[in-house]
Amino acid sequence: MAFKIFENLNIPITAATNFSYWINPSDANGKYASVDFTYRRSDGTTGTFINTGIKDMNGSSTHPNTGHIKTSDPSYSLPLNQWTQVAMNIGGNASLVGKTIIKMTIKFDTTASYNAQGSFSGYIDDIRITNQAVAAAAPTASNISLIGSSNGAVFAGSQLTGSYTYADANGEPEFGSVFEWLSAPTAGGTYTTVSGATYASFTPTASLIGKYIKFKVTPKNVYDLGTGTPVESAPIQIKGFDGTTSFEAGDFPAIVNTVDGNGGRKMSVTNEKAEISSTVAKSGTQSFAVSGTANIRSLPTDGTYVDFLTFNASIPITADTKLSYWIYPTNEISRYIGIDFSASGSSLRDSGAVDKTGAGMHPNKAHKPTGGKDIPLNEWTQIVSDIGSYPNLRGKTIETIKIKFDNPGAVGNFLTYFDDIEITDGALQEQAPTAHTVAVTGDASVGATLGGDYVYRDAFGKPEKGSSYKWLRGNTVNGAFTEIPGATGKTYTLTAAEVGKYVKFEVTPINNAATSSVGSPKQSSTAIGPVIGSNLPPTAPIASEAGISGSKLVGSLVTGSYTYLDPNGDLESGSSYRWLRSDSENGIYTAIANATETTYMLTNEDTDKYLKFEVTPRTDVAPETGAPVLSNSFGPVAQSVQVTASFVAGNGSVATQLMPNQLLTGNAVIVNQNTLAADVLIIVALYDSSGSMVNVSFSQKSIAPGTSEALSAGFKLPSSTAGYRVKLFAAGGTSIYSPLIPLSNVFELR
Repeated sequence: MAFKIFENLNIPITAATNFSYWINPSDANGKYASVDFTYRRSDGTTGTFINTGIKDMNGSSTHPNTGHIKTSDPSYSLPLNQWTQVAMNIGGNASLVGKTIIKMTIKFDTTASYNAQGSFSGYIDDIRITNQAVAAAAPTASNISLIGSSNGAVFAGSQLTGSYTYADANGEPEFGSVFEWLSAPTAGGTYTTVSGATYASFTPTASLIGKYIKFKVTPKNVYDLGTGTPVESAPIQIKGFDGTTSFEAGDFPAIVNTVDGNGGRKMSVTNEKAEISSTVAKSGTQSFAVSGTANIRSLPTDGTYVDFLTFNASIPITADTKLSYWIYPTNEISRYIGIDFSASGSSLRDSGAVDKTGAGMHPNKAHKPTGGKDIPLNEWTQIVSDIGSYPNLRGKTIETIKIKFDNPGAVGNFLTYFDDIEITDGALQEQAPTAHTVAVTGDASVGATLGGDYVYRDAFGKPEKGSSYKWLRGNTVNGAFTEIPGATGKTYTLTAAEVGKYVKFEVTPINNAATSSVGSPKQSSTAIGPVIGSNLPPTAPIASEAGISGSKLVGSLVTGSYTYLDPNGDLESGSSYRWLRSDSENGIYTAIANATETTYMLTNEDTDKYLKFEVTPRTDVAPETGAPVLSNSFGPVAQSVQVTASFVAGNGSVATQLMPNQLLTGNAVIVNQNTLAADVLIIVALYDSSGSMVNVSFSQKSIAPGTSEALSAGFKLPSSTAGYRVKLFAAGGTSIYSPLIPLSNVFELR
């Protein structure tokens, strides 16, 4: 598009002619505009300036469809809402000298690849064609931003870099631009220069935590040392280390998915990864996860370790400094991971520091005190250490905080989660003690004494005092458990009341603090049982929890299950089974002939019916036979395939009766209603007047779940069909010579 602004001009072009104008695009499309002129040659023909290939003093093409991009720097872009000068010596182009400018226009033109849509706007001013030199313009800085920030903030100790676009209308390169970093207590406060911060990159120190910082650049060029207008970035806040909230924001600036590229170490470990995770969390919804694979060492003297650089910090260690974090290991070797830090040349792992339970803070100690117990798997454990009490750490400054895996000789995958990492000089909120690895020891027989076993742990080192106990019993291993009256000791002797039942142990850990802290009750992970009798009179065996599992579709194999118990401890032998069928869920159930195993194949006769499984428990020791037990109802049973069938005569018409010497075809559309592929065939069989099969044809397909297939089979009828019948039905299988499972009703034609 062209906008005519001047015509009937008569401006000769000499070797000294210069051309310049100023442009201020309001939007991205506005960059694709430029000033053009039409010139006349001596022979009267004309041409346009933008097609001469002349570049301005910045090396940018003068054709509007390039958007004034520099050939030498394709990343350059005209700043929006800011005046930029476009200047060039058009007389320096011999092809233009001697020509005469006759018309001037403003043109808008986008490249085909840009494919601009929408409106465009901008401003052009101070268009000049002169034989005098173009006045030197000061350089400009635009598009200023900060590299290294995240979510409008950066952590102390992390490097920031000021970025901007330099431009000079006269093409003069940048030289001596002045950089400053400014700080203020609030985003909108008064900013002052940070002493010594005079480079484009800057690393905020701990003294700036909580303040806001800006980058300021004053552009300068190399030739006339022209100084442009200073430009400042938007402010960002400097954060201190906060391992209790930053996992939720996901804003650690130095998270990496591998070892530290700047000196981090690893050996015999692959697939290392560090990331924010929402799989588990101690508080909030996210935690920090590290994982990898420990491999067989090349040499016995090699280590198996990896340092994960997670974030930078600037934290002074005083006599009161404490470290606390929560860890969630998922398997045995995942315990060999811990928080480590570098502090003025020292490290936590090599400092000799221990946590409040006496476990070494080096990750290869697995958080296990000498002679103590392992921390639990797949649950959160707090680690607390008075790191400021160690002379080789006190007075130093933490610069980097890492998570380190170290387990010499380990082989396998590891995955550990961390959350609520806190380094403070203040008081930590003490947590209640915990109990883990709770279990029951002893024999499940009347008269036997059971013991409750568990591991007590207090992250703050408080000894156990006054923990309380309960024993519970239930009718099934996974059912509800109720307290056993009076059973409040660490041991319990089984009585006749527990025969046939299951028993659990529960502990509520309590420490010896002045105001005792009570932890959460923790039950044994598995129950012991069923309890058998001792010195009881002979008692018949008992069956319970009878049930049926499997698909309710015809052709499916279902399984009857139950729990066997003999109060005298006699082994099961010769238990008997029955399968029963009913027309309704609560109707009368009758035994299915020959269905006397623990499994049963659903047949077409079970369609729309309900089933029950019955077990009669037996043993070889008198009394041998217990009472029969029935499962709950199972059903209704449904067809696994839906079949629509028809018979077609040789002439293509629907066959309504058998006709001698006629070609007869049985067609079936079969819909597989199962969740698995089904091998289905249709069988078309001819029976004579005595009921004997005299001809048969079949067709077979494997039908994907939820889809339908059309199958056909047929034959030529004999010369006499009196008393004959044709039957069509669907069956599960691959051939009529393999075991078949009827899947449909029988369709018959006489």
